[in-house]
Amino acid sequence: WLFFSHLLANSERLVMGYKLQVTGWVAFSTAFNILNTVVYGTLFPEILHNLDAGFSKEFSIVNVITTLASSVILPFVGSVTDQLHTIKRWMIWASFFAVPATFLYALLAVIPRGNYSLILAETLYVVVMFALRLAVMNNNALLSRFPATKRVMLSLINNIFGFGAALLSLAVLRLVTGALTPTTSVGVFLATHLAGLREMDPVTRLAILVVSYTALAFFATFFSFFSPTDAPATQPQAPARPPEEDPLNSARNDLETTPLVEFPKPPVPKVTFVRACVRSFSDVLLTLKSIRTDRKAKESAVFLFAYLFFSTAGVVYTIFVVTFFTSVYQIHIETQSLLQLFYMSAQVAGVFFGMVFVRIVKGFDLITLTCQNVIFCCTFALLYFSVSMSWGYVSSLAISLVIAFTYSWNASVARGMMAKLIPPARSVSSWASTAPSPTSVSRWSRPSTGP
Repeated sequence: WLFFSHLLANSERLVMGYKLQVTGWVAFSTAFNILNTVVYGTLFPEILHNLDAGFSKEFSIVNVITTLASSVILPFVGSVTDQLHTIKRWMIWASFFAVPATFLYALLAVIPRGNYSLILAETLYVVVMFALRLAVMNNNALLSRFPATKRVMLSLINNIFGFGAALLSLAVLRLVTGALTPTTSVGVFLATHLAGLREMDPVTRLAILVVSYTALAFFATFFSFFSPTDAPATQPQAPARPPEEDPLNSARNDLETTPLVEFPKPPVPKVTFVRACVRSFSDVLLTLKSIRTDRKAKESAVFLFAYLFFSTAGVVYTIFVVTFFTSVYQIHIETQSLLQLFYMSAQVAGVFFGMVFVRIVKGFDLITLTCQNVIFCCTFALLYFSVSMSWGYVSSLAISLVIAFTYSWNASVARGMMAKLIPPARSVSSWASTAPSPTSVSRWSRPSTGP
């Protein structure tokens, strides 16, 4: 524990190579997507249902209130983080609080029903979600610590590992619990060797699954120590010219022999935590004021809010895609599981296509985003016509896969673009407006963990 606390306190001093920094930055996305998709998106609704089957409406109201509260609080927290230069440290602190706290849901899965257990589950959810939003905000801000020319590609790499880990974890979960019938040799192997879980009591199995997937996310979180430190990426310096070729060499020698008069520098007040908290209010107000007076700040704000609404639309549809198809087409549990896996596969395919596209087409990020937004809006319009005009289940499924493909690609490119627009001095506070979107709503479609 002493070694771990010392490592955590000095995390900002850990300067790694470029590849290790990328590994650490991507590892957080892997851990977060496993928690968000499997534990909180699939298993947590089952825990709440076991505690109180009629709690879905109250939970949704509380979740919306906490999300709005986070969107108000996080800009001030981001300002404090920018002033103290503790982006990496606070990301690690928040991660190592949220992930171990998730283990407590295994206990909540097996304790008897009661008001105290339901209150404990909801309180723990609110606290963990805030910590995860804080960690996501800081992790996004660290993207600006990489070279500007590589930020879009790194954003795509981050998402393909995150979405890929969530897809594989969810596929294994569905096979283990019997929601899917294995058709490949790998699926048959998993279903055979983990058949004991399927025969367990549902409550015990739920607790074991929470512990297993949280432990996997906890292991991935350790690699976040390799993330870049809170310092702008240094640009390579041009090689120095030889002395005989430098026309200013003689003038430089004359200056070096001339005695210089040193003036005392005014003392720079140390930024303490209390001072940073007080200054955060004026900093947020100054940021809002600069939107009216500074053109670049105004363009960045328009881009941020446009991305926020676009991201919210994509996230909400991703969350309720299973509920949507179940309500409209009355699909059964195995089709629900297949639909969720197909949708996530389309997201992974979208990010992979984006990586190939960035390799071939360079320097057209804004045009790419514009085309993606147009396609995204058109596909939603087509989905509306598909349902209202009864085009059929296959037509709606194909349109939904295009939405998933476009959304994941667009979200990756937009994050890389924002990392270029946001000023480094306010990197965290600027990302605060988008932090609540990934975890804003839980998947309350209650996908069953059993057949």
